[in-house]
Amino acid sequence: MRRRAQTTILALALLVPAAGIALVGLALLGSRVHGERAQRLADTAALAAARGRPIPQAAGAEITVERYGTGWRTTVRLRTVELHLPGLASTAVQPQAAAVARAITTSDGQPGAILVG
Repeated sequence: MRRRAQTTILALALLVPAAGIALVGLALLGSRVHGERAQRLADTAALAAARGRPIPQAAGAEITVERYGTGWRTTVRLRTVELHLPGLASTAVQPQAAAVARAITTSDGQPGAILVG
């Protein structure tokens, strides 16, 4: 019975910190996913503005479109996400992204758009 108790204590001593590190990694991965979503929305909105089409709206996103030289600049801000991890201070993350696109004419004479930045 003594050997079994030692094994249990050793397993708990290794698994508890590993679970904490996994939670932090999962929270950071979620933050990155929200940032990439914001960038995708900004790219889509910039291309739509450059082609003169309506700007697609997304739930929980604030999209700003403004003229930028010969193109259009869009800024997307998503809702603030608060991360509460046990033993650590809470952190608030507000994903935001920007994109610039301008209208072009393709080689076949059709209207199009290209991302500039």
